[in-house]
Amino acid sequence: MIRASLRLMEEQEGQRARLRVALMEGKDSGDAGPLDMATIKREARARSGANDA
Repeated sequence: MIRASLRLMEEQEGQRARLRVALMEGKDSGDAGPLDMATIKREARARSGANDA
């Protein structure tokens, strides 16, 4: 029981470490720029063919 608990703790610690790295990579990648939902929706609809009806 203790061995399984320790293994689970180590797995969770590894997951947290990977998450921290991913968060820092995202933060260090810089600003994504302005967010225009109308443009995002229009482009998504064009890709999916939603306006072809």
